[in-house]
Amino acid sequence: MTNDKENAARRAHKLHMKYIHEINKEAWLDNMAEDIVIQDPVGPTPINPTGTPLNKAQMAELWDRSMKSAGDGVPAPQHQMHTFYCCGDEVACVGRTVSMLPRKGDGKLIECVCEGIFIYGVNEEGKLNSVKAYFDFEKVFNDIDFSLPVEQ
Repeated sequence: MTNDKENAARRAHKLHMKYIHEINKEAWLDNMAEDIVIQDPVGPTPINPTGTPLNKAQMAELWDRSMKSAGDGVPAPQHQMHTFYCCGDEVACVGRTVSMLPRKGDGKLIECVCEGIFIYGVNEEGKLNSVKAYFDFEKVFNDIDFSLPVEQ
């Protein structure tokens, strides 16, 4: 385990969060390696029934779907991480994200709090090459309709 790797993973994570908060898609994607593997969350979910990891192009599409109202009166997701464990080329973060997402039935925005463990890995260039999120999808997103447009 080297401090350079620890610092690189933590630095890449900080940039990842910064670009989300700034609603800066280009910088957010540039912080990712071309061969990044995203499991958010790990395993199958109603919106990803096979649990297949996502790639960079799929993350760009997800940004467009999930961030379409951010900056238009809807805040970007807030990341409230309180504990960090840097090991090798990864950092594990314990905390939560808070997002405003459309409720099933009427599309009105409701606060969605996702508590979990989030692991970010970097490559030799310091770019994110893996993201794994561990949380209870059903508990967090049970009332959310991902097919509805976001209403203000």
